[in-house]
Amino acid sequence: MQSKEELNVMLRQVHPDATDDMIASWINVLTQLKGCHVHSLAAQGEDDEGWHAARAKGIGGSEIAAILGKSSWSSPTDIYMRKIPQFANEPQPAQSEAARWGNVLEDSIIKEWSTRTGRGYVHLPVSIMSDDNPIFIANVDGFEVDADGNVVGILECKTTTLHNLSAWADGAVPIYYMYQIQWYMMITGLQTACIMCLVGGQKLFYYDFPALDAIAEEERAGAIDFWNNHVIPCVPPALTDVDADRLQAVKAEQVEQAPPVITDDEETVQILDNYVELRTQISALEKLKKAMYAQML
Repeated sequence: MQSKEELNVMLRQVHPDATDDMIASWINVLTQLKGCHVHSLAAQGEDDEGWHAARAKGIGGSEIAAILGKSSWSSPTDIYMRKIPQFANEPQPAQSEAARWGNVLEDSIIKEWSTRTGRGYVHLPVSIMSDDNPIFIANVDGFEVDADGNVVGILECKTTTLHNLSAWADGAVPIYYMYQIQWYMMITGLQTACIMCLVGGQKLFYYDFPALDAIAEEERAGAIDFWNNHVIPCVPPALTDVDADRLQAVKAEQVEQAPPVITDDEETVQILDNYVELRTQISALEKLKKAMYAQML
């Protein structure tokens, strides 16, 4: 980690209106982290350009899940296209309305969590980079601290719609969020994380999780493999099911522009054969499922 003097300069440049006590509390937290350093203080929603530029230097917590096939929203190809030089000058997508409100409500959610639990915190959106692996980046929302100012763990804040109420009420935290907080703990060396979520603007849920070595090792290996074998040589990763809907939309747009092209090379034929075989198996299983359902009723 940078020295207290270096951190003081960095923090005052980005947060010129912060009080001396706030700066001191931030420095106290950051200097307790081991094996990492501050990469960027740009916050999404405040300095989007700086935030995207910092993320392009490595792999963040929301990206590691996609790389490992744990995300329902992003694929390895999505992450790949954000990292390679060919797309460096492409305009970044505007922050969604939902994401913007998540940033706006972040401080209020963490304050309410603290009120309900009696646990202390330091709210400091910061990008942390691993000393040993510079491509490992953690965009942390805040840190839990005890009464003496000692850092206890990571705080991760989320918002979602009432559609997801039952999942959060049952403690079924989405797997891609689990991989996100494990990534943050691995980089910062902290052993616990609390993930909180405001559902529908009405219900607040929060759950604590320990650091899991098995997931950390899976993430380390997956990130290094992705960077060395795809990003550096600019070799696209294999497409996944997450890419299918987007490609289907592109196909619909292009159907009237050009006739379809069918190749007959060995690889393409094998893909088509596998697809037909799987479709046949799925059809048979669907019939079996309906029969079992009838028997169950």
